[in-house]
Amino acid sequence: MAGPNETMRQGWVEGASGWVANEPVIDHAFAPAQTRVPAARVVVADAQTADLLAEACGSHVRPGW
Repeated sequence: MAGPNETMRQGWVEGASGWVANEPVIDHAFAPAQTRVPAARVVVADAQTADLLAEACGSHVRPGW
């Protein structure tokens, strides 16, 4: 009987080929959309402590927020 680690390892062995085959799709889906939204700004901040609304610009910010 295979232990939990062996079962997990086997799952990764069997599923890894899917990740490798789809790497370009995954990279594109999760990469910053700089080519599609050229005017976008990237803000790197801690959402727990930073005032992200202060970093927002444009009419998409609702009044009263």
